[in-house]
Amino acid sequence: MWNALPIRRKLSLVIGGSLLVSVLISTIISNTSMRSMMTERINNEEIPATLNAVANAIEKEISLPLTISKSMAENTFTNQWLAQGEDPSRLNEITNYLTATKQNNNAITAFIVSGLSNNYYIPSGLSRTLDRNSSKDAWFYKFLNSDKKYSLDIDNDATLDTLTLFINYRTHDGKSVAGIGMGISQVIDLIKNYTVGEQGLAFLTDQDGNIQVHPDKSIASGTSLSSLFNTDIKNNLLNKESINILQTSSHDGRFLAAKFIPSLNWFVIIEIPTSEIYTPINNTSMQLVLMNMIVAILLIILGLWVALGVARPIIRASSMLSNIASGDADLTQQMQVDTQDEVGKLARSFNIFVNQLHSLITAIASNSRDVTHIAKNLTESSLSTQHNTEEQQQSVDMIATAMHEMGATVHEIARNANETANAAKQSATDTANSERIVQSSIEGINSLFEKMQSASCVIQTLAQDVGGISSVLEVIRGISEQTNLLALNAAIEAARA
Repeated sequence: MWNALPIRRKLSLVIGGSLLVSVLISTIISNTSMRSMMTERINNEEIPATLNAVANAIEKEISLPLTISKSMAENTFTNQWLAQGEDPSRLNEITNYLTATKQNNNAITAFIVSGLSNNYYIPSGLSRTLDRNSSKDAWFYKFLNSDKKYSLDIDNDATLDTLTLFINYRTHDGKSVAGIGMGISQVIDLIKNYTVGEQGLAFLTDQDGNIQVHPDKSIASGTSLSSLFNTDIKNNLLNKESINILQTSSHDGRFLAAKFIPSLNWFVIIEIPTSEIYTPINNTSMQLVLMNMIVAILLIILGLWVALGVARPIIRASSMLSNIASGDADLTQQMQVDTQDEVGKLARSFNIFVNQLHSLITAIASNSRDVTHIAKNLTESSLSTQHNTEEQQQSVDMIATAMHEMGATVHEIARNANETANAAKQSATDTANSERIVQSSIEGINSLFEKMQSASCVIQTLAQDVGGISSVLEVIRGISEQTNLLALNAAIEAARA
């Protein structure tokens, strides 16, 4: 099928197909490289930079109440009062201090918890005495038993019934705790202010992967990452040493990135929909594909134009040869030369070939007339030669007949001589065989005579032996008769007795 196609179509298919395949491969490679480069840039630069910015901003915002709690725990007056047994006469000074700290920092509460008396002090005075066996007070003893200098806990404030972020800081002696409580709504507002892109968000988790602060109020504090994203991502995402980024298929696909904030002992996590990251990449890829398609169409059109330009002189040559073959074989026709390239050289060479062919055919026509005259003379000579040959053939036939009869006679004589020789040879062979048979008979008769003489001797010896045996038998018969007689006498004597 391919060999039957015109050259113009072959060139068009080859050039167009080559351009299309090259553009397609180029599009795939460039698109893949661009997607890989953009994804790598987002994962290695943009997401970590955004995460660092969010972490730094949250750490900066939290650092102020953390600093306040630290100053309360390191306050000389507070530490002396606790060490001296919590003098009730100075309780008013403590409550004033706590009230001022609360008001000056827009906190929900300020507190001091004594590890010696287990008393819990707030701006209004003694709130309650903690019980080591009470589950709601377990946070205090758990913190004292740890090696932490401070901790951040989200809990419900007992006096105000408000969800509060408590910043607990250990005192100098390590036996008591001081700090402030911030409204969780303040922290949520802080987290909400740091949106990532159009739909991305940030939230805080503890080291166990339990969400502490989330901008979505429907997600309660303490919700685990595994239950939120339907997969165990804690071990793969939370790493204190480095920023980890992973992709999950939950919630229509999400990118998650986490960074540990040492000052909070929490992780800040940003969550970005995969569509928000891949949509610009897909749009850019589509634009690149469209651009490459336009370029491919233009290149294909250019290739077809070049193919037509290359095939046009060949088509002319084919048409010219067809006219020469089907018409009067007019070899004076010339192909039009339009260019100076290889195609133009082909046209000029074709014209030269046709001229030479015309000259050659003219010379062949002239020579053919001379050949015709010579062939006529040769025909006359051949007729004469044929007549002489027929006469010679008749003579040869007669000689051949005589020779054939002579050969038959010679053959018959040779056959008779051969038969005579064979008969003589067979007679000699039979005579020799008869002589051998007579000799063998003589030898057999001599051997038989010798054997008969030997048998006669044996018979004579046997006769003598038989005579001896007869004498012995006679003696034995006499003895037997005497024995029988003796036996008879003995029997008679026995009867008498």
